[in-house]
Amino acid sequence: MLAASDRAIAARAEADASVLVSKDDDFVYLRHPDRFALVWLRCGNASNRALLAWLEPRWDQVAMLLRNGERLVEVR
Repeated sequence: MLAASDRAIAARAEADASVLVSKDDDFVYLRHPDRFALVWLRCGNASNRALLAWLEPRWDQVAMLLRNGERLVEVR
């Protein structure tokens, strides 16, 4: 969905009951009222390599929160 609009991506996440992972704060608003689970990455601009290096030590905590039913996980 590389060329899809944020609304189309949100609708797909809702339809598939997916967890959306994004740095885009638009999805925080598009998910209301609790349409889909969102992992909101708050790391600023980064290359894919730097983003993965930043996220890897945090991922176990993120996964635990999702397993425990959290629907909005903000990762800083």
